Amino acid sequence: MARGLLTFSGSLSRDPAVDAWFDARANEVGSMARRWFARIRECGSDVRELVHDGFPTACVGNAPFAYTNVFNSHVNVGFFHGDALADPGGLLQGSGKFMRHVTLRPGVAADDALLEALIAAAYQDIKARLPVAKWVLALGLDPAAVDPATFQPFTTAQVTAFIETQLERIRQLGHEVQSCLVDLGATAEGVVARQLEAKSFDCVLIGAGLRAPEGLLLFEKLLNLVHERAPRARICFNTSPADSAEAVQRWI
Repeated sequence: MARGLLTFSGSLSRDPAVDAWFDARANEVGSMARRWFARIRECGSDVRELVHDGFPTACVGNAPFAYTNVFNSHVNVGFFHGDALADPGGLLQGSGKFMRHVTLRPGVAADDALLEALIAAAYQDIKARLPVAKWVLALGLDPAAVDPATFQPFTTAQVTAFIETQLERIRQLGHEVQSCLVDLGATAEGVVARQLEAKSFDCVLIGAGLRAPEGLLLFEKLLNLVHERAPRARICFNTSPADSAEAVQRWI
């Protein structure tokens, strides 16, 4: 990279704070901004978001590429690396070192196709700046397959949500994560095998629930399955969902 890459921590696949930001601006300019941020979200499944510096911001991984902001009588659709974007329609404004924006006003016709092209270009530009993402397969015991009394005072749904929150931490490191929760029955091997056949993984995280003494035989079967189907993948173990990100960081 020719320059350091700006990153923001805390982005989510869908941040409730972003929707709340738009809900608080339900006027004409707010609706315009919501429409264009929706278009930014559609760039790809890897787009993440957060409210940064007071306005909705879209990222790939933790690297921002676009935002929208609302003012009294206009909307800005901005680009963090706008200086690098081709702009045949002359829409981009700004004289900063890197950032540029497009100004939209109610009642003033805008060239939607040109702005959509800029958004798509900004998305591709940030992906080109990022290192290639590593793919992590997170194998774990499905909380739904465990006696709920084990989780008291928490519910099965709360435990499942906690696991997903911890996987989000891995995504925030810039990795792609595929979750694979299995039961302790005969179908577990087939479920894992299909995941390993569908994609090449750089790392396989095997959760503590699958390594309990009572599930030793299944753990051995799954470990050998990973060794057979993904021989180049790093294998790591957590002690609980809370240190999953740290386990992955040790190996990729």
